[in-house]
Amino acid sequence: MHRYQSRCCQALFVAAITLCAITACSDGPTNTPTSIFGLTLRVVSGDGQSGEVATALRDPLVVSLTDSLGRGVAGVAISFSGDIQEQSSRTNDQGIASARWQLLSVAGTQRAVARAMVMPRGTANPSTEFTATAVAGPAARLDRITRDNEVAVPGTTLDTVVVAARDRFGNITSAGVTWTVTRGGGSVRIPSIADQLSAIRAIWTLGSELGEQELTASAASVGVVFRATASAPFVVTHVVVGGGHACALSTSGVAYCWGDNQIGQLGAPYEVAQKSPVRVGGGHTFTSITAGAIHTCGLTGSGDAYCWGWPFGGPSGATAQRVGGAPGFASVTAGGYHACGLTKTGRAYCWGDNALGQLGDSLDRSTPGTLSQMHRQVAGAVSGDLAFVSLAASYYTTCGISTAGATYCWGGNWERTLGGDVSGTCRMAADPYYEKVDYDAPCRTTPTRVMPQFRFTSLAASGYAFCGVTTNAELVCWGHNLTSPQVVSSARFSRVWVVGHHACGIEVSGRTSCWNAWRTPSSPSAPPYGGEGLTLLDISASGGTACGIASGPPGIAYCWGGNHNGHLGDGTKYHRDHAAPVVAPPGT
Repeated sequence: MHRYQSRCCQALFVAAITLCAITACSDGPTNTPTSIFGLTLRVVSGDGQSGEVATALRDPLVVSLTDSLGRGVAGVAISFSGDIQEQSSRTNDQGIASARWQLLSVAGTQRAVARAMVMPRGTANPSTEFTATAVAGPAARLDRITRDNEVAVPGTTLDTVVVAARDRFGNITSAGVTWTVTRGGGSVRIPSIADQLSAIRAIWTLGSELGEQELTASAASVGVVFRATASAPFVVTHVVVGGGHACALSTSGVAYCWGDNQIGQLGAPYEVAQKSPVRVGGGHTFTSITAGAIHTCGLTGSGDAYCWGWPFGGPSGATAQRVGGAPGFASVTAGGYHACGLTKTGRAYCWGDNALGQLGDSLDRSTPGTLSQMHRQVAGAVSGDLAFVSLAASYYTTCGISTAGATYCWGGNWERTLGGDVSGTCRMAADPYYEKVDYDAPCRTTPTRVMPQFRFTSLAASGYAFCGVTTNAELVCWGHNLTSPQVVSSARFSRVWVVGHHACGIEVSGRTSCWNAWRTPSSPSAPPYGGEGLTLLDISASGGTACGIASGPPGIAYCWGGNHNGHLGDGTKYHRDHAAPVVAPPGT
């Protein structure tokens, strides 16, 4: 070899070793061409294509390998890997190599890496990257996303019915879906807001026919049928609302409940929420019913009280248990976690939780004793020799009208449910179920006379509020942190119900009206249940949910408000600003 050529080769070898040391710091693919020994690999064409999953892209992937002077380098193996069947081809005289790309079966962005194998595998060889969008294929099946076999009254709007169209590989496809009412005469429309999860939605309004109704979703040659049963509305004599459930009595005195049932407050052996009424077990019939936060009680014609839910009932709370410890009751009322009843002679008995003295027996949770004594399932007499004509219970407070016309209250005074600021505190002792530390709370553990300036004929309560109708038919409300009772003197009432921060009642004229009773000064308000021409009576409310009974057609139960547990009983879990009829259970 010529001496000059030998020196030149040595210099090139040293340069190559130096370049290799500099460029071998990474062997991963890049989105820009990389160089080694002056070689550059670039995308010529084929990048950014789209095609159906598991099919070959229309155009091949083409790359160009050039030296530092921009000349094509021939005979170099180019490997293609990534989301592509691994393959290789050699560059032609112009430095061009190509490959065909069959997409994988997963929809979305896929990537293929081209690499010039000028150094041993595992070394930082020149590389570049292709991307492609794999699009789902035609619909091969439709999957139901929302539950089938809903039950609702005719004309109910099932706000969203949802399907997912999938191709043969399970990818969600944007294939057009046709919605058709195939039975029942209802209607369907497509919401204007696109679904973020690529599911396909429709809004289905049931027709006027009773019985089974159908909505069919179809795409290409596949379809799925949604079924719903249009049931008559529920005609009841009583309806009550708890913390996350509601109950009612049928015209034959059978108790039905719906909504949350985690601890048996429906009195039925279900562990999940029920969106329509289910029958309370035990075979009892009742003359009245009352609901607490997570329990329900009913009164039989013989004066026996039965309760279910926490802390009553069997191991799951789902079995109605007779309340012992008292003679027959004439009426029963439930607070948050307790209940009280009046005997036929007017004596008050209470049972359940006694955290703040709401049982009225001079005890509270700070009193030495076991936790089970504070969650008493046996009724105990309220302290004193008082006789009452009526009782009402809020979350932690009980109030009653004595036979002498005086008002007495006992229990917690949170949000001034005792009628104002009173002396006396209860030590809320720590326990595993409530608070982890001790603290003091205002309370009275025995009946204490309150608001002597008023004489009431009836009381109503809900949450942390009470209302009463005075002997001269004025409406008086307290709680919700009013510093003193609020008097509604511009109307005269015969009955009243507490509905959130509203008081609704029957005026002596027979008209039903509602008031912002906790606003100063109080003022008339529109009925909180809405609905043109609808008048509801016997309203019961708890939290953001309320139910009532229509005055005409008489006896139909309606509910409105929050519905995440199905406690509106209309067969859905959709929030309702306006009252919706409760679905009649089978056989009623």
